[in-house]
Amino acid sequence: MPLYLYKCGFCGKQEPRVAGVDDHHATCSVCHNVMHRIINSEDMYKPYWYECLYDTDTNQLTQNR
Repeated sequence: MPLYLYKCGFCGKQEPRVAGVDDHHATCSVCHNVMHRIINSEDMYKPYWYECLYDTDTNQLTQNR
């Protein structure tokens, strides 16, 4: 499972969290306030690039056989 970076809006602490397990109720371990996921450009484009690269390669490999 992928790790995502979360940041506390109150104290500024950043922590990595496991996606799908910790993301719905991410609380800061220092001040116990709600943490928000930090979204970077890699997170936004990863599904698109994964689908384009790997689905296309798989289809071409099966067509050439």
